[in-house]
Amino acid sequence: MRTKMASTTKVAGGALVTALSAMACAPGPVQVDPNTDRPLSSAASLDRRIALHREAQGLAPISGGTLHITAGNTAVVSDPDRDRIVVVDLATRRVRGTVEVPGGQPGRIAEDASGRIHVILRGSGEVASFDPLSPSDVTRQAVCQSPRGIAYDATADALQIACRDGFLVTMSTTGEIAQRVQTGADDLRDVVASADGVVVSRFRDAELVALGRDGAPLRTATPISQVEGSDRFGVPIEFEPGVAWRMALRGNLLAVSHQRATDREIELDQPDSYGGGGGGGGEVFDEGGARRFLPASCEGGIVRTSVTFFDAQTLEVRSTQNLGSVVLPVDVALAADGNRFAVVAAGEQGAMPSVFEGSLNSPSSPCAGFGGSISNVAGPIAVAYSARDELVVQQRDPATLWVGGTAIALGGEERFDSGHAIFHGNAGLGLACASCHPEGGDDGHVWSFAGFGSLRTPTLHGGILDTAPFHWTGDMSSIGALMNEVFERRMGGPTMSATEEASLANWIDELPGSPGREGLDLAAADRGARLFWGEARCGDCHTGAQYTNNQSVDVGTGGLFQVPSLIGVSFRLPIMHDGCATTLADRFDPACGGGDMHGQTSQLSVAQRDDLVTYLQTL
Repeated sequence: MRTKMASTTKVAGGALVTALSAMACAPGPVQVDPNTDRPLSSAASLDRRIALHREAQGLAPISGGTLHITAGNTAVVSDPDRDRIVVVDLATRRVRGTVEVPGGQPGRIAEDASGRIHVILRGSGEVASFDPLSPSDVTRQAVCQSPRGIAYDATADALQIACRDGFLVTMSTTGEIAQRVQTGADDLRDVVASADGVVVSRFRDAELVALGRDGAPLRTATPISQVEGSDRFGVPIEFEPGVAWRMALRGNLLAVSHQRATDREIELDQPDSYGGGGGGGGEVFDEGGARRFLPASCEGGIVRTSVTFFDAQTLEVRSTQNLGSVVLPVDVALAADGNRFAVVAAGEQGAMPSVFEGSLNSPSSPCAGFGGSISNVAGPIAVAYSARDELVVQQRDPATLWVGGTAIALGGEERFDSGHAIFHGNAGLGLACASCHPEGGDDGHVWSFAGFGSLRTPTLHGGILDTAPFHWTGDMSSIGALMNEVFERRMGGPTMSATEEASLANWIDELPGSPGREGLDLAAADRGARLFWGEARCGDCHTGAQYTNNQSVDVGTGGLFQVPSLIGVSFRLPIMHDGCATTLADRFDPACGGGDMHGQTSQLSVAQRDDLVTYLQTL
């Protein structure tokens, strides 16, 4: 496939917002809306911009990691919103050319020893390859159903591609597939090459897995849990690692930008209950002893951000930097000096700091005084360091590259979708919808809710408008009801108009369902399908295009719960409303799955259950 080289785009002048002072992120005191007593954050600018409603444009969820700087100081920029790759000469600050990849949704980027560029195409399951000096000549090679990460392996002189369903594909730099192995490590995200093999990251679990070049696991590691503060009873609030947005390698230092979720019981009867670790923004007692709640500050809510640094060979944790309420840390970059790092907050729309540059040797937090520079770039999605060690930031819309105080316009039409903006924007308490629903899916976390018990985050993929009513018990009849309770009341977000709610609903409804897995035993899947629709009676409730009858049913698991869609069920473990099934097979344990109140499965043999699991993996 050949694409036409775009004409050079005019370079626009401009400058990054002057770095704020070290204490600039700490809002003391917190500015609040006098009408709601809620903090003014990026929600304010988000509210203003979404008022300029645009028709839905079907934009892909933000994934980050779409920027690469070559050894020759050329920036290669993936633009998934416009299905193109832009090549920028950083010396002249000019666009050199554009590679159009229709249907590609370009993502992660790697550079081989010859300087040739290879870009993951998430939308089409391919890798696009080209010479950045002549970007008009591009080839596309199919690699797997859901490619996510890519790295150049200098030892093997090959590309290593991590696929969501656990496949590691080794491809030559000229496009031949050399090896395709199932690693057994599911939900793969990023991949980097090490001296003795590769290291892959698992997205929702934030687990790192070192693999030999044959795909065999060598060792695993995860960021450590962090204790931040305590509740009014003095019980420490622990934040568990999860959602590893980005993994970056520099020398032997491996950086992972990831989220952390609270283990505290969340008090839903209080407004802003998703702030301050789960009990509201914070508690104070007045002179009469009455308890009242204050808005959360930039310390963050039930989801917070860290960057954890590992030794790339041993996977031992070297240090951790806690960044509080940095919303959607979709990208991290390491400077050549081995000390500085940068993180972007894709959830900030311009009113709050969005680009953070810190030092490994100077532990810091945005709320305790950030020991580096903090800048505003509205909606950044990627960050890197140039060959001259300048900080380079990619802005999603308008498509812009910020480098060395200069804004380089990348061209292309505006791609603003108010539903997309609402979903990814900081609602007001240091949280976005995407904080718990990364890439429109789920974080796999099991939350503790006062009065409700343990409930895992539900997924949003696969056309949810046809699955109303919503939420675990079906107590929310519409997206509007969901927004009023969760986005506005619990997350501190602005009130949305009916048009804005419809825009969000339409954008979420366009999120595609996960494709079934590759490499399955089709005969076993066929036998499982016959069981599903027959003897096991799964299809009595899991029916229709979404595999749900939209009813709330007691299946022996502790009460009435909505029948969930089974589209992509094997990609959202753990399952069941409380996450008790860590594998699909665990669902058949009566203590977890409810026994024969939940289908008719007690009579099935182990082999039949395996067939049923195989069928579920095809959905």
